[in-house]
Amino acid sequence: MIPRMVVGIGGVVGMAGLSVWATAPGTHRAPGLVVPGQVYEVSHAGDGAVRWRLLDGTLPGGPHPVSDGIVLADRGGTVQLALVDGIEAGPVSRDTVLLTARRPDQEATADARGAESAAAEAEASALASGRRPGRVSAALAQVNVAEAALTRAEAAEARATAAAQQGALPTFEAELARLDVRVQEASLHAAKMQVESARLLPWEAEQAAADARAAAAASWAEVADARAYGPALAAPFDGILDHPGGDVLVRIASLDTRWVQVRVPERERSAWKAGQATSYTTTDGAYSSEGTIARIGTLAQSSGDVPVVWASVRLEEPAPSGATGVMKTLGDGWWP
Repeated sequence: MIPRMVVGIGGVVGMAGLSVWATAPGTHRAPGLVVPGQVYEVSHAGDGAVRWRLLDGTLPGGPHPVSDGIVLADRGGTVQLALVDGIEAGPVSRDTVLLTARRPDQEATADARGAESAAAEAEASALASGRRPGRVSAALAQVNVAEAALTRAEAAEARATAAAQQGALPTFEAELARLDVRVQEASLHAAKMQVESARLLPWEAEQAAADARAAAAASWAEVADARAYGPALAAPFDGILDHPGGDVLVRIASLDTRWVQVRVPERERSAWKAGQATSYTTTDGAYSSEGTIARIGTLAQSSGDVPVVWASVRLEEPAPSGATGVMKTLGDGWWP
């Protein structure tokens, strides 16, 4: 199946009309369509995941998919996908961040709320009864939370590493999981240091800390809710963003518009050879350039009643993207 090309209905009709005109006896002409050298697409691939595709416009009949993959996968929660604020149709540069994903970490949030609430209640109860505040107990509870988070991170890292080795996830997903393990290890170390600090606090400082911890419980949980998840997707090359949003979340066409897909009647295939010089003129006559046949397709495809093969031609000068026109061979059989 020929991949979709970024052209309008008029362009398709124009190609069909040019096919009739270009097959006059004794000519080596065929209709052509200007396509970008590369196209990058990102689309939904089910709950919590997106799929990227890289298409090559230099292949006969292209742009054809040459690589794809799932780059953002659900790890047990609800993934929120969103285009980066400010992204809109127009030029974009390589490495421009296009898409981000965030996931509320529901399990960590529940642990945090439970631990903070228990610590705040213990401190308030101790102060009300005149006993020693539960500052140390609260710090120990935070250690338990950090240990649980580290356990989950280590399990997630093991799953991501195995999936990456099987090709189900890109390598950077496993690297991010390993980074999260190191972050959780640091958090656990910090929590243990807080226990030591709590044991050294004087009575007055502990009493003030009890009030502060009760107020901090809710805000700590909110931070956990908003914790970032997963990498962001960025543009793999300089190009034009022409499709922000929808089922196809992002589509970028490269700035290389020197490629033309030529629809050659199969009976004239012998007149079109790789390396042969050509000349291309757009339908409106506003653009013309010479070029070279890069590749000829090997399989004939049906186009109405006429079997055709596709040839990809590289022009010497960039052409208007999506423009239709006529490609003709230079040499024997060429009509000036």
